[in-house]
Amino acid sequence: MKKYYGLMLIALLLFLCPAWEVSASAGQLNYVALGDSLAAGMTPQGGLNRSYADMLASQMKKEYPLMSFDKGFSIPGYTTKDVLKDIRQNVNRNIKGFGYKTNTISIQDAIQHADLITITAGANDMFEHVKVNKKTRGLDYDEREVALSLQETKQNLQKIESLIKSLNPDAKIFVMGYYNPFPYLAKEQQPRINQVLKLLNKEIAASTEQSNVVFVRTGAAIAKDYETYIPNPRNIHLSLAGYSKVADLFWEKMRPYALMPNGRAGIIQRQSDKVGRSSKLSSQLTNLQIASLLGHSLTQEY
Repeated sequence: MKKYYGLMLIALLLFLCPAWEVSASAGQLNYVALGDSLAAGMTPQGGLNRSYADMLASQMKKEYPLMSFDKGFSIPGYTTKDVLKDIRQNVNRNIKGFGYKTNTISIQDAIQHADLITITAGANDMFEHVKVNKKTRGLDYDEREVALSLQETKQNLQKIESLIKSLNPDAKIFVMGYYNPFPYLAKEQQPRINQVLKLLNKEIAASTEQSNVVFVRTGAAIAKDYETYIPNPRNIHLSLAGYSKVADLFWEKMRPYALMPNGRAGIIQRQSDKVGRSSKLSSQLTNLQIASLLGHSLTQEY
């Protein structure tokens, strides 16, 4: 009976260990995408498909052992206020990716175990104050309202980035800059559009001016072939080719952070060292705890 209860206790303790601690192994990456419809994969036809985050995860898998990926915290229509609220309230959502042992996860848990995090948020903040006039096919907005909104957007992003760093100081954060979503509006309207877009990206970039946060520009690359990348004149979302281009732009920024001069993955190496130390200590503590609870050595037979 003692042997039976001892085995049961060991099984219970192993069951209670965090799933990440049990499954994590040295040399593997975890990627989480936060944000709006571009991270979720909204199509020009209004459906959902592969986003730049999915394609970025696929690119990572070609070069690194990507352990997990989740874009479940990327929601169409999300603003910076929504992302910030989700983190503060530690919401749970269904996992939309791979590599997890459960169907749902809390956003703080996902952040704490991520090595790479992308954020796409800010455009919907602007769209609350910038509207397309259906009659004139131009933009209607109040400059003062837009200025105040953009300032709030920057502040929200700074709070998001700070919260992420407090939860996971080692995570690399990449924040997306936006492309012109209205390239089909009249030529005379483009200066006003570009002015607002420039201000938006300026505030987003300003939010990243701290360690471990990188701004990823997309505007120029999408503008070069906007008919391919934004094929529906009445929908601002990207085609699969557009999402692939954005994924490439992210990867250009990410790859130098992941690689060391000798070609080995820098993030992987750091994460390997961290997991190695953590696993050794965790193993020692677990063995001592189990031995103490059982009142005998783990190697003793009954």
